[in-house]
Amino acid sequence: MNTLSQIESRSQASQRSTAPVAPVVDTLFDRVLPIVPGLIARLERGIDVLDIGRGTARALTDLAFTYPQSRFTGVDLSAEAISAARAEAGRFGLDNVVFEVRDIADVFAPKAYDLVTASDVIHARAEPERLLRSIRQSLRTGGVFLIREPRFAGHRHRGAAGGDDLACQMLRRAGFGQITVKSLPHDPIHFYYVMPV
Repeated sequence: MNTLSQIESRSQASQRSTAPVAPVVDTLFDRVLPIVPGLIARLERGIDVLDIGRGTARALTDLAFTYPQSRFTGVDLSAEAISAARAEAGRFGLDNVVFEVRDIADVFAPKAYDLVTASDVIHARAEPERLLRSIRQSLRTGGVFLIREPRFAGHRHRGAAGGDDLACQMLRRAGFGQITVKSLPHDPIHFYYVMPV
């Protein structure tokens, strides 16, 4: 899909929805996805994507609409949120996205995904390192883990990688050797962590 087609697809998706989170979705396409080198081209060609704990998954639905060659799975513990996500995907007639009610603490299938995303999820888990190890094992060679986590200003020290030091330590212990931390101007309260495997 070329850039013009991407813009038209996003525009069509936005016009068909009145969800108040549309600006957040726009920043995903315009600011977040470009921080992962080559990711947009890979999504255009077709990859397997897992999104963890995103609730009603508006962003995942828009990704599935924009990148029809890719396959998307969204998981959340809330049956109500997953029901809403399924209804939204059904409204657009999407067959490349599925939503599952499940505890994200459960182990994910090994080497099943090319991209795993999580937003404001890891820090809230009782056993974050267990979840991170499961995510690491679920990624294929060449895959990427992309997360957005709060900065926790004043509670933890900023690490050498530029992000939250405790988060970087946990990520390394889970098997992520290369960690790039980004700060994006539109979102001053979060760090974005990019981890290729």
